[in-house]
Amino acid sequence: GVPPQLIFWTSIVVCFFALFVRVILVHRCTGMPVGGWLRMVLLPVFIVAIVSSVVPIVLEACMDASVVRFIVVILASILMVLLSSYCLGLTTTERKHIREMVTTYTRRLFSKNQE
Repeated sequence: GVPPQLIFWTSIVVCFFALFVRVILVHRCTGMPVGGWLRMVLLPVFIVAIVSSVVPIVLEACMDASVVRFIVVILASILMVLLSSYCLGLTTTERKHIREMVTTYTRRLFSKNQE
């Protein structure tokens, strides 16, 4: 046996390798620019992943192991992913579209409650 973490990290490396192979194949078939894909897709994903993981890691390190820590870390993780995805991972157009969707949904929800 090997530690489970080694299997986890090996799986991540293999997935990234497969992703880059797929991107190169798509580039050869369609001419999609790889640099543009890296800048527009992969870079925001990495930024969101790094920023969103800071608070949950700090909370996990500062709190004693308990059910409360488990719940707090999960809630912080969800909140940080949502916030960092919205602020750092989306374009201006995507943020505008999400705001419009939320506004439409809340108006429908409140109009049904008033009837």
